[in-house]
Amino acid sequence: MSRRLALIIAMVCLSLSLAVPAFGQHAATRSSPTPPPEANELKRLWNEKKSRASDQYAQAKPQPIELEEAVQAFLNKDYELATIKFRQAWSKDPDNLEIAQGLMYSQLRSIRPRPSESTSKPLVAEFATILKRFPDDPDLNVGYGMALAYAGDPVGAQQAFHRAKTFGADLERAVGRSQLDRISRLAKEKQEQQAVDENFRLGTILGAVLLGGLVLWIVVMFGTGWLLAISIPRTPETADAFATLPSSRETWIERFYLFMLSVSLIIFYLSVPFVIAGIIAVSLLLFAILLMLRVLHIGVLYRGCWAVWHMIRLVFFGSGGERDGIEITAEQQPKLFGELHSVARQLDTEVVDRVYLVPGPQVSVSQNGAGPFGLFGRRDRVLHLGISVLPWLTVNEFRSILAHEYAHFSHRDTFYARFIFQVTASLANSLAVMQAAAGILNYINPFYGLYWLYLRGYALLSSGYSRSREFLADRRAVVAYGRQPFVAGLTKIYQESPLFELFAVRKTQQLLSRDNAFLNVFDSYRDYRSQPGAVELRSKLLDEERHRKPSWFDSHPTYEERLAAVASFPLAQDPAHSVSSLDLIHNFKELEESLTRMLTDHIREVLGPAEVVPSSDDDELLAGILKEESNRQ
Repeated sequence: MSRRLALIIAMVCLSLSLAVPAFGQHAATRSSPTPPPEANELKRLWNEKKSRASDQYAQAKPQPIELEEAVQAFLNKDYELATIKFRQAWSKDPDNLEIAQGLMYSQLRSIRPRPSESTSKPLVAEFATILKRFPDDPDLNVGYGMALAYAGDPVGAQQAFHRAKTFGADLERAVGRSQLDRISRLAKEKQEQQAVDENFRLGTILGAVLLGGLVLWIVVMFGTGWLLAISIPRTPETADAFATLPSSRETWIERFYLFMLSVSLIIFYLSVPFVIAGIIAVSLLLFAILLMLRVLHIGVLYRGCWAVWHMIRLVFFGSGGERDGIEITAEQQPKLFGELHSVARQLDTEVVDRVYLVPGPQVSVSQNGAGPFGLFGRRDRVLHLGISVLPWLTVNEFRSILAHEYAHFSHRDTFYARFIFQVTASLANSLAVMQAAAGILNYINPFYGLYWLYLRGYALLSSGYSRSREFLADRRAVVAYGRQPFVAGLTKIYQESPLFELFAVRKTQQLLSRDNAFLNVFDSYRDYRSQPGAVELRSKLLDEERHRKPSWFDSHPTYEERLAAVASFPLAQDPAHSVSSLDLIHNFKELEESLTRMLTDHIREVLGPAEVVPSSDDDELLAGILKEESNRQ
């Protein structure tokens, strides 16, 4: 019986290969596949062998009724009944290979007229169970492959056919060349699609991890900045104020701040490609949505590309175009450079390499180099000296202010400030670019929100670090030149800065609106400053500064905090100089006129002309100075 059944199954396999339609297609919607050239001969052999097998089976020894009924049903082409009977027979004899083959192929023949994924998927699961018992049988592997093909898994089908071929199956005879080619082509297409899907899945996971990490680090920055802000006194303790060098506690605080800021810098630059990819994706998504609405909006793509390019430029190369002012040399200004060398010796540090006179009242230092963060080439020490405040500072006060700036070099603040400033500027510039590109759409732009939060968290950390460095620089200046000249110079800077900016900016705009300009804005400011209303306004501005509420985002301590931090120091070490520091500048009138033109050009470019309507006494005073300037010209 077993040998006769094997013969029947072998012939069934042959007949199946000639009758199986292309998988995934409905029988009613296609023509019959073209049989290979030898099909008629094979059918003739099948009919002869089927007749002989039937005769031999009739003469065989009786077997269990389920197997006999299964074979008879299969020969009668009642494949559903054959499947039922083969399954019953296999439940009694699960190690019978011929019964397993009959069960598999009777089910394949039952779905042959209308093969579909829904009818084939249950077969795949059952055939997989059968293959676990007979993994090396080539016919079962061929049948399993056909079931996978019908179920819409050409990749699995190709793998099953490969196993069948390994065990000796003749695939071209069992399946057919056209079917094999079709399955191979579909398998290749599906593998390519799976590769795309896998890459997309991995990209999505990576993006989610990066996004989660970025959000987590923002939370860490805010939490750390908040803890440091509430645990470190805004004003150093009196015991610390007498030390010229940082205490061990201040040193550890500095190191912790620098560690947090360094990690934040690294995470920021790692996030840049992710944010850029997100902006590109959002731009393409908006473009696709508009395209589906039959709106061809090239501007969406243009704005996305514009934002990406400017983000890359600003983040990695800086904004450029900074106005350094007028550079002066020791040959041009020997008195000024003599004071610069004197203060450098007093603080036991190197003198600045380059000096620029700038229109404003601020005095600041930086350390510039080549390449990213100025890490390459020679790193010059640069001093920016605001000429508008020099007439009001005595030489001793000027020295004390310089000592504060030189202390930033001694404490290596200018070295670390390059990194802090670069990240802060890059974040601010990136937000500005996204705002210019998308406008109000940024309210639903997650990348804009992330960078806004990152900037605030980074500012919270960097501001705490910056305040601590300002206290140390103040301490160094007071130790070098005494408390009185430092406090007096600091007070004048706090008074003159807002007043000069109010006068210079507003009145330059007003003159530009009348096609006019200052010849020397500093002369005009000196005239305005001597007016009684200006004296009252300076007192008012200083009083506002005294009562200004401190913020965790302040990069500098408040005026009152700085005075309190040095309150215990001696008044002065040397007799006060009453000579104005402006006397240190040779040909300062010519320099002031050049700086006036520079300031006017900058205001014209950035702010533009504007008609200012006087609304208070100080505006009336400013209007009077305008009239005098017009008469002078």
